[in-house]
Amino acid sequence: MTVKEFPHQLARVGSVLALIGSLVWIQWPIEFEKFGPGSFVAFVACLVIYIAIEFAEFSRNSSVQENILNDDVKKFNYILEIVDYNQSYVIMNYDIETYIDDEDYRGLRKIVRYFDDDMFPFHNKRVQDYFASFCQKSEDFLSALYEIYTSTGRGTATWRPGGDGYVSNEEYEKVIEEIGEIRRIKRQASDIWEEFIKVAREELKGSTVRMKQYEI
Repeated sequence: MTVKEFPHQLARVGSVLALIGSLVWIQWPIEFEKFGPGSFVAFVACLVIYIAIEFAEFSRNSSVQENILNDDVKKFNYILEIVDYNQSYVIMNYDIETYIDDEDYRGLRKIVRYFDDDMFPFHNKRVQDYFASFCQKSEDFLSALYEIYTSTGRGTATWRPGGDGYVSNEEYEKVIEEIGEIRRIKRQASDIWEEFIKVAREELKGSTVRMKQYEI
């Protein structure tokens, strides 16, 4: 219980004690034919106060839950601005060729940096778990990719030494094996991303903030 919640909880406890006290004053066990005007008024007053406090607590909890849900949707929308439709399409459909565009995975690089600095995770644990898993797998993919790919200085990156140098058959086979592993990790990241979108749409329904949409 936080310091801010303490007075509110104290009021709830007080209302319950007052209600019980009024019943004791009336008589216990209750015999309605022996109700006096004063005791009856006290009981009704305590009951009204108790109901009012409980209703206020219900309204407060509903408001808090709505704010939490809205915060999660705002975060989800921001993530879809980073990993936008184009980046999502690249993750799911582009192959790892000999040459790749320097900007092909810009969104992934940004989302990994965002996750590393993120101080406010999703309130919804299931959504957060999928998001964290996607960011970790994206980091694994980028690390593996740029372990063998370097920029040519002309807007592309390649595994070829010196940009377009010759490699032996043995070196080529090794590179192809590494690229196969990179493709596997990318597929995993793509699958997790799809699940993240699906789970977020399921778990964050009911928000007053509109969720961004794009087809995946």
